[in-house]
Amino acid sequence: DTLFVTYVAATGDGVMVRVEKKPAPASVKLYIAAHKETSFPAEAGYVPLWLGRAEDNRHGYADDKKEPSIADLNPRINECTGLYSIWKHADADIVGLVHYRRLFLSECETDGKRTLIGQDEILSLLSRYDILVYQLECFSVSLREQMVSSGITEENSTRAINVFSRLIAEHRPDYADAFERVMSGCAFYPCNMLIARKEVFDAYCEWLFGFLIEAAHELDFDAYDDANRRTAGFLAERMLTVWLVKQDLKIRELEVTRLE
Repeated sequence: DTLFVTYVAATGDGVMVRVEKKPAPASVKLYIAAHKETSFPAEAGYVPLWLGRAEDNRHGYADDKKEPSIADLNPRINECTGLYSIWKHADADIVGLVHYRRLFLSECETDGKRTLIGQDEILSLLSRYDILVYQLECFSVSLREQMVSSGITEENSTRAINVFSRLIAEHRPDYADAFERVMSGCAFYPCNMLIARKEVFDAYCEWLFGFLIEAAHELDFDAYDDANRRTAGFLAERMLTVWLVKQDLKIRELEVTRLE
């Protein structure tokens, strides 16, 4: 906080001056989940967050290994170990998660080009909305069916959905109907990419990890190929939509640029 004068007045005894604290501008950190070397954005507020092997983090980026940590579950739940790290360790007022190949675009153009979303635009949007998310992705089949079409065996997909359904019913029964509605539907907000004030971000993570860690331990598909090994992570990607179904939040969808 900084001090500033809000009132000056002449009195019979001299000059009255009132000094108050002016709140500091909200801080913004947008974490970029990565497991391999790439070119990270140079814009202020972007923070690489290394989710790969510690020995490959040659540049000393922030990572998901600081305790408390669930980094050992990364091969199963993907970017969710980054979500957990941000939840437990980030100190900014506004936080978000993007991917090294997927980044939110600004809604404005600079010199005729779309650039990445920056801090000022994030602050402006969050003065009107509660959460910024990846644009809704729609399929021609239900999310249950889409899990199989993404390369996961029908047996593993069914088992994972049943485990999530059971754990949500046990730990957050008020979300059981929302889970069924979303999984029977054909649309969701992808990739666990979001930007929000820390208290909103934390509320989502508290809900998600209330059952996801248990599910990840139970769904041991490590003997399978990469897609099946990450079955719990693919299903966890749908959970932001499940959570939002029950929230009274103003949602703003953003376009995303995909970097290959």
